[in-house]
Amino acid sequence: MDGPSGASGKILTRGRTLSCGLRFVLTHPIATLRWGAFCFADDARRQAAKVADKSEWFQRIEPFRTRFELFLEEYRLEILKPVRLVNTTLQEGSVTEFELFMLGTLCQGVRARAVMEIGTYRGRTTCNLAANLAEKGKVYTLNYSDASLANIVVGEMYRGTPLEGSIELITADSMYFDFSPWYSQIDLMFIDGNHSLSYVQKDSENAFRCVRPGGIIAWHDVDPKHPETTVAALGACEQHGASPRWIDGTQTLLTVRPALSATPNAGAV
Repeated sequence: MDGPSGASGKILTRGRTLSCGLRFVLTHPIATLRWGAFCFADDARRQAAKVADKSEWFQRIEPFRTRFELFLEEYRLEILKPVRLVNTTLQEGSVTEFELFMLGTLCQGVRARAVMEIGTYRGRTTCNLAANLAEKGKVYTLNYSDASLANIVVGEMYRGTPLEGSIELITADSMYFDFSPWYSQIDLMFIDGNHSLSYVQKDSENAFRCVRPGGIIAWHDVDPKHPETTVAALGACEQHGASPRWIDGTQTLLTVRPALSATPNAGAV
């Protein structure tokens, strides 16, 4: 997480980030147009939701809203090469193309050698995490068996591709899985599994144990439709003295694990 210091360092980081962003726009024009349309529609939905729910959810999350480029600048995350997107096939209920770009950017920003994902499903996000790892990096992706997945192959989007060798699929229930082999070993952890309050609380607690100081934790589905995710993610950040950042135009909350993070007893939920 160390980066250039002083005004010149900020200009260098911003310049390289903007350069990579421009290259992404030029090489992915359709994804960029889709993202623009999503932003427009999402802003309209957000404004309507503020009225519909009397802004209770927004009052809680609004103080943490920021733009992604400001998050990169705040934590001095320097991007040295264009983000690689390998599969942007639209998938209902999954991350958007911009969120894939954002996760790839974070991988590169922390020079990720070890990434953990909770919630594999078809493996669309897994592919893009793996595509942006540092050399010899690994994505550990956990997915539990469920009857609702009977008609899909978990991880099918990366199976048989060159990325499969850098991905390890773990079939387990995250509520009961032993994460201890990865304590303080993970550079980036993405939580997008079971969205019930108890699961997100447990997944968040394990994330703060697994992610190294200075590493990043990302929660998906932080939106009015999933208030439990919001409550659990913000609660975990508060408990560990971490600063949450809700990225504008997305359903993603990010935080950087602080150097000193309180870790409750292993049996805590």
